[in-house]
Amino acid sequence: MERLLIVSGRYVVENPYRELRLKTLFEERGIEVVVALPSRHLNAQGYTDNMRLDPVFIETGTKWLDSELDFKKYLKQCDGVLFGSWRSYRPLTSIAHLAGKPVVNFNSTSGLDFWPHNVDYACVKSPFMKRLTLDLQKTLPDYGNLHEDQIIVTGSIIHEFYKNRNETGTKNMSREEFCRTYKIDPSRPIVVLLPKGLGSFKKKIPNWFPEWDKKKCDAFNQWFIDKYASICYSVREARCNLIVKMHPSTYASYLSRADEEYTYWQRFPWVRVLAPEHTYHCYEYSDCGVGVNTHSALDFGYFGKPFIYVDSDQIEPPNTYQIPVKRKI
Repeated sequence: MERLLIVSGRYVVENPYRELRLKTLFEERGIEVVVALPSRHLNAQGYTDNMRLDPVFIETGTKWLDSELDFKKYLKQCDGVLFGSWRSYRPLTSIAHLAGKPVVNFNSTSGLDFWPHNVDYACVKSPFMKRLTLDLQKTLPDYGNLHEDQIIVTGSIIHEFYKNRNETGTKNMSREEFCRTYKIDPSRPIVVLLPKGLGSFKKKIPNWFPEWDKKKCDAFNQWFIDKYASICYSVREARCNLIVKMHPSTYASYLSRADEEYTYWQRFPWVRVLAPEHTYHCYEYSDCGVGVNTHSALDFGYFGKPFIYVDSDQIEPPNTYQIPVKRKI
């Protein structure tokens, strides 16, 4: 292979250049790389229009994908495709296969989201994700058809940086500056609450519990809302600073509206909502994370910070899927 097309999975504000790290690694091995960014026309969590003029992307010759026609144009110039895993990329995979090009995808996010979308090989973040992908293929219709040897454990690039962390587009910030920016007391511990996206969570409940009526779905959703409020009050009583890191789908207004969720958190005057560009400062300066059923505990563990789950055992989980615990791969 002489030339590879890398298609970003989704726009992550706090680390938008992570695929450029892959570009560097492939080019060090003699493979020319074209990086392409999906717009919101092609991907619901794609890149915003202002990123077209981003100087780092311009300097590295990064391309813009507005449509399948754009994808076909760059596909013709390449020998294979490497996709960031995203649910809407199956049609692009089919286009690549029809053109006779090999297709691989990889994980560029945190959490447990991963979609095989008919690739030839999938690169997943952990042995657990390999087990989960294989079992989901048996459980969910049309999820994927990969064999065990087609799933490779490589890790995720979510916390990989192009050149260095300064390339995220934010300047270095000391703990004192961070506290001053968010108007919090630097003498107190910093606790970070990681809620689900309030809007997206509510929309998903009827899908998780199709046998429930609206009243029961609303009660389930309200339990989480009340629990988040209780956490806010408890952290204040413990004389700690509290920062809310909203769900990535909220910042992107995907299945949710950022302005509405900002408004919700403003009812707690002592709470500060994290700006996504300060995510890595938050990981560095926080003392612990807290949540109810978020997968973001993985990120806190990655950065060596403790995480507290609050009353997770009190909620009723969806009964749609259970992964076998004895199977080893």
